Amino acid sequence: MPARRTSAAAGIRRFTSPPLLTSAVLILGGTLAALATFSHVRFDWIAHRLHPAPPTPRHDAMTVAVPLALFIGFIVTAPMLRRRIIRAARPLALGLPIALVQSLADLHAPWMLYAWLAAISWAAYCAAPLIASIRLPKRPALIVTIGLAAILIAAGLALQYDLWAALEFGYHDIGLFARALHSSAHGRGFWVDSLGRSLFGEHAAFALALLTPFCRLGVPPFDVLAFASVISLYAPAALIATWTWRRTNSWLAMLLSSIAWLMLPFHSCLIWANGYGFHEVYLAVPFLFAGYLLGESDRFRGASICMLAAMMVREDVALTVAAWGAWVAIGRRRPALGWTTTVVAAGYFATAVLWIIPYFRGAPYPHFSFHYAAGADVTDAQRWLSSSSFVLALLIPLAFQPLRSSAALWLATPSIVETLLVANPELRSLCYHYYTPAIPALFLAVLRGPDRITRSKSDVPSNAQRRRSTRRLTMRLAAAAVAATSAHYYLGVGALGGNPLPPDPSARLADTRIALPAIRAQVPAAATVTASYRVAAHFTYVDRLWTVANDALGDWIIIDDRDDYDRVPPRAALVRAHRAGEYQPIHADGHFVVLRRDAQPSALARQLRPEAPPPRASTQPRELAPGIQLIAIETRCAGTARYGAALVDVTLHWQCTAAIAKDLRFELKHEATGRSWGPYYFAAGAYPTMVWAPGERFCDRIRIELPADRSEGLESLTPAVAP
Repeated sequence: MPARRTSAAAGIRRFTSPPLLTSAVLILGGTLAALATFSHVRFDWIAHRLHPAPPTPRHDAMTVAVPLALFIGFIVTAPMLRRRIIRAARPLALGLPIALVQSLADLHAPWMLYAWLAAISWAAYCAAPLIASIRLPKRPALIVTIGLAAILIAAGLALQYDLWAALEFGYHDIGLFARALHSSAHGRGFWVDSLGRSLFGEHAAFALALLTPFCRLGVPPFDVLAFASVISLYAPAALIATWTWRRTNSWLAMLLSSIAWLMLPFHSCLIWANGYGFHEVYLAVPFLFAGYLLGESDRFRGASICMLAAMMVREDVALTVAAWGAWVAIGRRRPALGWTTTVVAAGYFATAVLWIIPYFRGAPYPHFSFHYAAGADVTDAQRWLSSSSFVLALLIPLAFQPLRSSAALWLATPSIVETLLVANPELRSLCYHYYTPAIPALFLAVLRGPDRITRSKSDVPSNAQRRRSTRRLTMRLAAAAVAATSAHYYLGVGALGGNPLPPDPSARLADTRIALPAIRAQVPAAATVTASYRVAAHFTYVDRLWTVANDALGDWIIIDDRDDYDRVPPRAALVRAHRAGEYQPIHADGHFVVLRRDAQPSALARQLRPEAPPPRASTQPRELAPGIQLIAIETRCAGTARYGAALVDVTLHWQCTAAIAKDLRFELKHEATGRSWGPYYFAAGAYPTMVWAPGERFCDRIRIELPADRSEGLESLTPAVAP
């Protein structure tokens, strides 16, 4: 009993020694200050800027939970691991001056955030020997690995479907691939209606044929692509875990390797993909990883097959395959296999660019001039800043370990250089796909470690060498897992990241998002549809689909004038449809308009173009604009809103007196209050004024709100042409 007391007292004295107390204060103070500063900002991947974000319970919980966890870990391990604890305290202590500079200077550039993430990576590397000494059983390792993978895959799928339902994903690029899969499943090849050519005219994406059987089984193309993007990006965790287990026979190393890969912020940003949602280059990630790991295991025949399969995904992946061939020839001393792979990959790239794509496109390969032409509005300083920020965002989640491996840098060079050379600085961000082939190469540096002399086959490592190798790999994986997790929180997107998308990403399309499902339910699979950019992505299942940029007109015209991504305004399709004749409005709310080819007037058409003359006019007919005459206006109180405002229904009757050259809009003004409402398209947007014919009458019904004490004097409501 006395011995135990003596031992406990000695432990307390060691824990309360000045170096350990100082370390505790530095760790907790620096960490808490940095968390409180950077947990309430949002990282903009495109502009490389920080934006203030309102506090959330998740941010507040992290601000409290992380220092608390550090404090508990410090109490448990400090007396036994004094030197390691003091060493790990130094980088975390940098959080205090970093947070101070960020707060006082109110910096919008991400450099202080990068410095804080680098400090976390440094601290993780210092503490890696502590993590590597943990003994982890098999069952917890498997449960955590499988559970984390399932959570992230589910979160990625939910993110895609939420963005699709919110009209954030448009027709390009996920719609193009969905249309190509739909056409292929119906025996038309990879034909895209709006492009008027095969998808192979865009990219030599022959591996896309792997997804066609799922569409032939009846799975909707969008579902196929949503699952393919998420699975392609997260599935390599299984390859990494298997390879790590076979190399180390350590369940801890296997778990850390899975966490390090799954928590990389690249994946969630690519799934978000800035309106794309899917790109075929994602399919190359599992093939590239399988090729790299088979090569590391000296199984070069299987590795070559995987790399050639990756090359079929997209033509520029062939440059990464060519770099791998050169590395095999020089670094792994397999000149015949390596140089053959390089020549084949370079030849395929040249063939795809000079013959395959121009053949399907009917025009020269466009992407060199489109992406790499000098940008007149981009300065050298802007290019340097965006490039530096992009490179740091790639290296920090991997604890800067790719810098220690020339092989990984060699393999990542083609796609990294491709990204850095693009003229548009927005493309140098985590949410674009050009750097995707570099992800496996950069992560390979974590698994391989620093460059080393290649052993001959007869050089069998001893047990001591295996143990040292396993310990070093576990330490690298521990540092990478901590760095990836922290970077995912600050740089990632979605439910598990610190950059959640707003509840309504496309706020201006909120009403269209609500109305679209009912319209989609009415459009049969055998229909032909012309739609605007984001709306078109919801009709990839129909027999024929065109965007408004194409001159073809479907049986259904479905547009929102605010959905104006294409070079042709969406309402131009309405003008063409009405001039073609036999189109009737099915839905019109001013912005979201649906026309259907039909000779018989619809109920909405009879409402917007009444045959009966208007009732006795409450105003004298007057010319509103050249060719438009207001012949009647009616007002009626429709009740009271919840907050006391008076609801007023206004009905306006128009008559066309001459041909009109523009698609005009109007607004309502109330002289008694000085308020105005609008602008509104005439005839609820269903009939652009350019298609009005002299003598035709149209009608608009609008509900407005007025203060309850100002609901009198409705006769002062007057329409005017909106600027």
